[in-house]
Amino acid sequence: MSTVVLKPEFDNEPHRQQDNLERRLRDDRDGGQARSRRLGDTLIAMGMLKNREIKEITRQQEKTGEPFGNIAISKGYLKPDEIQAALGVQFGFLRESEEKIQIPDGLTILRRPHSKKAEQMRLLRTRLLTSCTKEELQNISIIDVDSGSASIQLAANLGAAFAQMHRRVLVVDTNLRMPKLNKFFRLKKKIGLADYLSGKARYDDVIQESLVARLDIVTVGQRSYNPQVLLSSENLDNFLQRANKDYDSVILLSAEFGPIADGQFVWQKSSSAMVVVRKNHTREDNLKQLAATLYDLQTPMLGAIVAK
Repeated sequence: MSTVVLKPEFDNEPHRQQDNLERRLRDDRDGGQARSRRLGDTLIAMGMLKNREIKEITRQQEKTGEPFGNIAISKGYLKPDEIQAALGVQFGFLRESEEKIQIPDGLTILRRPHSKKAEQMRLLRTRLLTSCTKEELQNISIIDVDSGSASIQLAANLGAAFAQMHRRVLVVDTNLRMPKLNKFFRLKKKIGLADYLSGKARYDDVIQESLVARLDIVTVGQRSYNPQVLLSSENLDNFLQRANKDYDSVILLSAEFGPIADGQFVWQKSSSAMVVVRKNHTREDNLKQLAATLYDLQTPMLGAIVAK
């Protein structure tokens, strides 16, 4: 598989975000009022606009032909992020919620869908779906060769990309020492994988819906002082067997490669692995050692993501 470049941290690009938003909404101007009414209904259902505001925007749109979302923003009724969230709900990419939808900054494929980084993620999705077997895409470990934030962004964006193809996806945080998913998605549930593995919670109790349609999450839950004991237990096998019945792909966010061997218990149970390296930082010998470890575990490495 060819290398795909993915930055772990994203630039603040408000002007580019606005340009992308205008492209998404251009069909308001070109396609008549049907699209606007649907977007308006979505905004009302989400509690983001009132009926009178919809009517005011529609009247101005009929006079000027300006996109619905642009008018809502110019009048101060909505912010670009709120329009982006409403469009995500309208097109079935995001779940409708009574609470305000906040797309995480790092979820580029939904937050900035026209960006180069989002296109690279869609390209990666296509390569995986067309070149890998069903079994290889069943349990995918995401492994950082070095410490950093790139693995969480890869796991989240790849999961969302698969979900956009109407695949059921579960992203699981198996890094019991340094959990990341809970903070990334701003999730509230306090129990997770560690609670299940220790016998304190049931399978259904630890599954959480994310804001992304068809994408569910399992966080770490309570911190564990014996992660290797939990990850090597039969309970993890039982968890994956159940998850593989419920989901098309399970993405396992693992501990980084290094002197602590927590991740190896997860890689051994995975059907494949994606490796994240950092440009001008990752040492070649570390990557070779990781590749050798995966080979010994008989876990195929699908490819490497280069994070700038």
